[in-house]
Formats: sequence, structure tokens, C-alpha cells
Amino acid sequence: MFGSAQVRAGFAEKIEALARLVAEAQVEDFPLSSEPGLETNPARDTGVTAPVSESAPAPAAPAQERRKRQRIDWTAKAARPPTPRSVKEALDQLGHRDRTDARDAWVFRFLAAAPDLKAKFSDSKAAKAALRKYFASSTSEMLRHEWYKHWVAPAACGKPAFPSTEVVLAWWRQHSDLDLQIVASSAPGNHDGDPAPADGHEGGSRVHGYMLTWHGRWGCRNPEAQELMQMSATTPSAVLVHLVSGSAFYKWLWQQFKVMALGACEKLEWPRHTLKMELSLRRRCPENLVHFHLAVTDSNRRHRLSNENGFWTFMGAQPHVQPVLGKGRYLTRALDAGHYYCQAPKIGSVHVATNYVAYRDFTVELQTIFNLWRRHKLEDSVAKSELMTARGRGTRNYLAEIQHHEAWQQARRNAAVKALLESWMPWKPSRIVPAVVEWMQLFATVGTRARFPFLVLVGPSQYGKTEYAKRLWGAERTLVLSCEGIRQPNLKGFQRQVHKCIVFDEGNEEMILSNRQLFQAGLNECMLAQSNCQEHCYSVWLYGIALVISTNTWIGEDPWLAKNAVVVRVDVACLRRKISSLSRTRRAEKQREANMGLNPRQVFVLLAIYVLTGDPAVALEYISAKAAREQMEEADAEDKKRYVEELYLKTSLEDIASLQDPSGSRQGIYKTAQRWIARRKARNFVCNMNAIGVAPSSEQVAEEYRKQSASFVPTTDARGLRAWSSRFRRSFAFRLGKMKAAKPVGDVCAKAVLFWRHAAWLERSSTKQPVYINIDETALAYSFHAAPGLIQRKFHAEVQIRPQDARGCITHVALVSNVLGVQAYLPQILICNKRRLSRTLEQQLQSVVPSTVMLCREDSSWNSARHMVSLLTLLGQLFRIRFPQYQAIVVFDAASCHLSPGVIREGRLQGLFMLPVPPGMTSYLQPLDLWCFGPYKKWLERENRQQRICQNGSVSLETWFRTIFKACTDYWTNRPFWKAFAQAGLPTSEQRLHGKLASLFPEGIPSLEQALSQDEFAQLLPKRHDLTRTFSDWVGGPRREVPVLS
Repeated sequence: MFGSAQVRAGFAEKIEALARLVAEAQVEDFPLSSEPGLETNPARDTGVTAPVSESAPAPAAPAQERRKRQRIDWTAKAARPPTPRSVKEALDQLGHRDRTDARDAWVFRFLAAAPDLKAKFSDSKAAKAALRKYFASSTSEMLRHEWYKHWVAPAACGKPAFPSTEVVLAWWRQHSDLDLQIVASSAPGNHDGDPAPADGHEGGSRVHGYMLTWHGRWGCRNPEAQELMQMSATTPSAVLVHLVSGSAFYKWLWQQFKVMALGACEKLEWPRHTLKMELSLRRRCPENLVHFHLAVTDSNRRHRLSNENGFWTFMGAQPHVQPVLGKGRYLTRALDAGHYYCQAPKIGSVHVATNYVAYRDFTVELQTIFNLWRRHKLEDSVAKSELMTARGRGTRNYLAEIQHHEAWQQARRNAAVKALLESWMPWKPSRIVPAVVEWMQLFATVGTRARFPFLVLVGPSQYGKTEYAKRLWGAERTLVLSCEGIRQPNLKGFQRQVHKCIVFDEGNEEMILSNRQLFQAGLNECMLAQSNCQEHCYSVWLYGIALVISTNTWIGEDPWLAKNAVVVRVDVACLRRKISSLSRTRRAEKQREANMGLNPRQVFVLLAIYVLTGDPAVALEYISAKAAREQMEEADAEDKKRYVEELYLKTSLEDIASLQDPSGSRQGIYKTAQRWIARRKARNFVCNMNAIGVAPSSEQVAEEYRKQSASFVPTTDARGLRAWSSRFRRSFAFRLGKMKAAKPVGDVCAKAVLFWRHAAWLERSSTKQPVYINIDETALAYSFHAAPGLIQRKFHAEVQIRPQDARGCITHVALVSNVLGVQAYLPQILICNKRRLSRTLEQQLQSVVPSTVMLCREDSSWNSARHMVSLLTLLGQLFRIRFPQYQAIVVFDAASCHLSPGVIREGRLQGLFMLPVPPGMTSYLQPLDLWCFGPYKKWLERENRQQRICQNGSVSLETWFRTIFKACTDYWTNRPFWKAFAQAGLPTSEQRLHGKLASLFPEGIPSLEQALSQDEFAQLLPKRHDLTRTFSDWVGGPRREVPVLS
């Protein structure tokens, strides 16, 4: 700060006088414009350091103040540019702080003016660092010319004190060919920019060493390299290193890198260097198989890394630069760590070359080796070898850490192998043992028993007693202990939250009698491993835990064992029966596998079908229907056909003849084959009839079945016919239904395209934003008693409803929009009959009618042209007053009340565009029918059912009207309906057609550039409609004429 106020005032006067002189001479040639949002206040500006008086030097600031001063507020710098002290001194005596302020302010303004430049960098931090380096390399020239003209002089003359964006960009274009030293690139391995220093390091500073890394897609066009790149995804790293090191291409690439690196080090006088080529194990691009490291150091003097002559460019790739920083011994350690990083036998190392050898020319810190191991760059064995070679203090501690990690990895591998082996051996007990089931049921009574007995499985070795015990509660919830020859088991691995069963394998009676409290599984904790000093003792609580002893011998003469043990002895005869059963099952599986998944009887049926029909396709169809799924997936049609032919050839003539005899020894096989052939032909009959548009009845299908198999005629009575038809439908996945009449696809597509073309023309005919309004009516019954639900069996499902309630209904004229803000203001019209809606009830309902609902009491509840005219008048007023920015396009169907000439004329007068839905196309193109009315009726059914439950089955008319009012606010007003319009292709830019239209237009809505002619527009209306009277109203506007249709 200045010494006094007098000195500060005199200094300001001198600045102003000199600045005026400079401004008059040099400022006129440069346009100046202040950026919006920036204001300068010289009185409060603290962006520059005040000059220091020579007579009274300022005392040194404490360390805390210096640290505070280093935390720069970049936002304050951009908003308040520094004010110079004087014109001449600002050029000759500009301090480091002033230069930094000027540079940072220019950097931020330049980034704001050139967002495309900022987008080239990986983040804003890299962009700021790059621009600061650029301006640092040309600070003197910038300050002597541009900064002086556009900062100092205007500030002294009262003009804007900050250079404009245009001036900054002009200066950049004029001086873009300056010597930039090293400028940051967008990312490591960028091939378009210069070498990339690390974040926060100035490229122009001098340091004692650098670490450079090159990434590139070398070998993309080399066949040998491409093959290795494809193998890298599935090949282990050790094998890949061996292949890359022996590759001729990568040997040549390594030699080229050595020539470049050694040449650059020799020319730039770097005495120590280490080169390395290694695999890119964490690459994102498959072509980036290898990368290169180069560590260059000089402990005697500092160097500035420069790429003026392209010394560090390797085959078009620029390096990522990491400077080595430090002081004193820490600098020496950092330089040596860089060399060791390149020389270390890391995973993926291919080639290494150095003139500064580790362990010979310098020592390696143990922490450096340990850090590489922690980053998964060194294998465990290699890390231990390197630690021993380093011979540093504390080697035992690092070795212990690695060995602990190896033990943990080995435990994980063992657990994975155990789980895999258990999944391969899904052993289950061959039968249920009643004694074991009763014993397991005791544990369902936890809380009612004080103790539980233990289970003893006695039997010969290799029978599976332990595996059977593990499957009782599950292997993951069972703790298995080996107890052979011990007196007390080790339960330190028991976890009560995990284990529900403990299996004592090879336990004996002596162990159990020595630990009676333990095997009673009582309420008290049991102390184990007790001694005189109790140093290693621990306690376990086994209440409710199942205890199982698996042993080969058991005497059980002790009375305590007889009362507390449930003994299950293995029967050797049972074991033999099980082995025999498994052998038979295995033989049957092999035979089925050889017979395409068919059992022996099905093989004879297949042969009979082939003999009776003589068609291999029928036999193949039988195999596909009867064979096991896995055999069907493995065998193809040729294999099945070959199998059928070989089966026929190797069968004797006597067997073939017996298959054709209805009364022979194989008459059961014959009948099964005949029945299957008849059923197949009946199935084909149904398919053929469906293809021509006929759904045959059950009687017709049964008659066709009788034609094919007269000896196996299904029953003729109605009940038996229904049962046979049900089985027939299930076997072939048929269903009872009726054929639906469908319109020709060509007519539907043509009408839809005409509809969308007219909609697109209406969207282009107004400068306002188009918004669609769909109008349609639906009938609401006074009673929803017919809503489907659950009814008890053999119940007379009737409800007492008056005839007028069962048949009567009101008309709801609904309006929906594709814009939610407009939907909240659209009216909902309810038209009621005077006989049902009395004046008294109407007056009672006036207080609860929502503002958007119009309740009309008319002679008839049907919609009419008079109501439509009133509705369009109200809609036009709504858009003129509340939504003048929107152009309403009204969509409605071809009902007679909608197409009345008065209705069309009123829509034209109100400024509404009318879009008719073609006749018969409402299920395709009307949003209310597609997505709105169905859920609306379901909502009313649910509410009415809930009211009938609450009011004991009866709902008053007033309550029914209140439900309708609630639906108008909850369902229609506050719900978005844009999806309904999008499924109908409105607006025409939407491509979210529903299922029917999507199947007709798989590529989306076609081109809609051409407008409709009068003849084409007539196809959107019923044939009875006289278009000559209303065509001008269809295409006209309220105060202007819409362009005439072509």
C-alpha cells in the first residue's frame, strides 16, 4: 500500500496526466467496447500491489499472510481488473504480481470469448493452465503494446478500463505465431498438439527432470500388430509380453523410439535417461497396445523442456510431460524414483534401456517399490524380490504386508474353488428319513424348549453322511469341523448370525461325554479352552443351533447319550439299492441320448409313424414334440432325418410288420401312432382354415379327426366333446375365439398419410406455435354394476338395479391437449337428461362443480351441433385471451354433429384450424380413443366400486355426480396427454407411433411436404358430407386467408 494519502493523491494526478498524453497519441486506432456485466471501481480495486516507497521499505509479510495472498480469487480478478500505478512505471517497473493479474484477467476474458477453444481441452482447469502458459511466454510484448494501449490509457481517460472481446481476439490472431514453448494438449497422448505438462506446472519453468509418456495407435495397418491387438483381450499379460517382445514390428518400433529419445537427450544435453516400452493394460482404445516412458534428469543444472524443433515428437505423437519437483535430498529421491519407475519389472514391461542403473548407480527407496505394488504394477513375488534387493531398513514390515495379502488372496481362491466344486456335486438324500424330519421339526419350537438333542449319523465310509448333514440347512449356513481324535472341538469360527447347523465330522463318544454342556445346546453359554490361567478361553452360545455328529462307529451304551442323541444308522441294503437305481438311471440317460432324447417306447412310435405315413417330415415333427429340450437344441434337422432313416434300416422286417398290424403284438404302439397322426392332421386343418379367415368349431374339428382315425372317434355327447376339445387346444396351444373384421391395409395407410399431410400443412400455415386439441364424447352409465371382479362359485350373481339406472347414461364431451399448460384450462362438458337431473339436484351441485366443468341440463343427453358451436366459441375465447401465442388445431372424428356446416363455420370464425379424423380411423388416429377413454372408465369403475363398498351397495345420484367432478379435476385437468397425441403421430415431427401404426409404418411417418388437393381432402370426410359448401371454411382463417391448397 502507499505510505500516505498525500503520496497516493499525487501519484494519481501523475498517472492521469501521463495517461491522457498516451491516449491522445495511440488509442484512436483501436475500437473499445466494454463487456456487459463488468464494472470497475478504482476506489475499491485491490487487484495490484501498491508501489513501495524507497525511503521506507515495507516490512516482510508473515508466512500466514503470504499464504493467504497466494489463494487467488479468480472471480474477483475477472470482475475487477487491476488499475496501473502510472503510465511510465507501469511499463518499466511492473512487478510480478501485476504481470500475473494482467495475465489471469486476459485468460478469463479470452475463455469467455472463445468457447470453442475451451471445448478442445479436457476440462476448464487444463484450458486455464494452457492459456496462462501462452501469455506467460509473451508477457513482455503483450504488456508493451496491447495491455498498455487498452488498459492503462483508457483507465486514465475515464473510458472502459478493460479490453473488449474483439480486441482480445484480434490480438490473438495477430500474435498466434509466437514461440509458445510447451502448450498443454487436450489429453495425454494427443497427436495434434504439443507435449502436455501436468496440471499446475508452467511449461516455461526450469526443473531438474521430467517424465515423458507417449501414447499412440501404432501398428493399425500392420497385420502382425493387428493380430496381437485382437489377442490382447483374452491373452494373459505374461504371454502377451512374450509375443510383443518377439514381434518384428514392435522390435522395429522400439529401435525407432530409442533413436528419437537418445538423439533428443544428446542434443538437449540430458546426461541421465531411462527408456521403456510396456503394454497399455488399462487402455480404452484397442489399438493403443503399447506406450513409451522416458525419464530424463540432470542433478547439476535445470532445464526447460522445449519442443521447438520437434525433438520430442515420436511418429506424430506428442508426450504427456510430468516435471520432477523437489528440493535437496527430496529432489534426489524424486529423480531416482522416476528412473526406477521405468526400470522396475512391472507387469507388462517389454523393453528397457538406461545409462543410470538401479541398485548400482543409485539406491531405491522401499516405499517406492511398495507404492508400485499397491498400484497393482508389480506381482507379489517380484515385489518381494525387489524389496530384498533394495536392502533398506524396514524390509520385514513391507514383506509382512505382502505376505498377509497373499494369504488373503489364497483364502479367496480356496473359497471360490470350494463353491465351484459344491455346485458341481449337487448331492441330495435319496429318500426322506422320518427320524431326521422329526428332529428338524424340534428347532421350529425355539423359545419353548430349554435344550435340544443332537443328531448322530452312523454308517460306513464314503456314503455321504457329512454331505447329507450339510444339505439339511444348506452348505452356506453349516459349519463343518474335523473332530478326529480330539477331546474338545474348536468353535472359534462359529458365527451365530450365519451358522444354523454345526457338523462334527468323525466325532466320537469320548468327545461328546467330555463336553456335555456344549452338546445340550442349552440357554447358558459354554466356556471352551479352559486352563489354570484362563488365557485362551472363549465362550459360545449354541441355543437353538442344530448339532450333527457324523461317525463310522457308535456304541451308545451311556444313559446320557441314549437320552440326548437321535441316532440314525445307515442301512447297507439301502445303499446297494441306491447304487443300482443310479446305474439304471445312467443307462437310461445314455440310451435316451443315443435316441435323440426319446425313450424306448417313443422310438417304436416314431418308427410306426414313419412306416404309416412314409413322410420323414411327420417323423421329424414327432421328434421335435417329444424329445428332451437339450437334445432338440443340439441336433439339427439333417441329424434327425438321418437318425430316422438309420432306425428304419436297422429294424427287422418282423418288427416293421408288427407295427402295421392293428391287432398284433404291438397294437398299443400302432394305436398311439394312429392317434398322433390324426391329431396332427386335425391341427393342420385348423391352421388352414384360419389362414382363409375361418375359425372352425369343435364339432368340425372332431369330424375331421374322425375322417383320419375312424377307430378312435372322440365321444359324441356334448360334455365329452368339450373335454376332448379342451385337451386338443392345450396340446397345440389353440384358443377359443372369433375372427375379427380388419380393414384393408392399403386403405388404412392411405388415409393415415392424408391425415398427417393435412396436419403438417396446418402446422406450417401459422407463425404461432401449433397446439393440438382433441374433442370427442363418451357415454357414462349411471351404474357400474357390470364392472368385472371376483364372484364366488355357485353364486347367483345379480344385483338389484332400477331399469333407468341400468340403461341411463350422460354424455361427457372431453377435451385433451398435447400441452400440459393448456390442458389445465380446457373445459369438460357434461350433458344430462332433464328427467334424471332435476332442478333441485342441479342447484345442490352448483356449489361443487369445478371451474372447468360445464353441467348442461337438456331435453336429451346426446351431443348436438348446437353444443359443438358453443364449445368452439368458448375454445376460441380461451386461446385469444389466455394463450395468444398458440394456434389451436382441433381434432375430431366424423360424427354428424361434428361436421355440421355451422360447426365448421364457427371454428373458422374463432380462428381454429379443423383437422378431421377419416371415417373408420378413430382406433388408429384419435388420441382420446387410443389412450384416454379406456383408463378413464377404469378409474370411474374403481371409484364407484369403492363407494358401493363404503355405502353398503347403493350409491346416490348426487354422490355419482361428485365422482364425475372429481374425475374431471384429478384425471383430466392434472394429467399430461402428450403421449396419446404422439402415438397418433401428432405433431407430425413425433415418431412414437403405437403398435398398429408402427406395424404399418415400420420406417416412421413418410414425407409430408405436399399439401392436399380438394379431392384428396374429401377422402378425410364421409361420402355424405357436401364439401362444396364447407371447403372454404375448412381451410380459411378468421382475419386472413390461409394459402390455397394446391
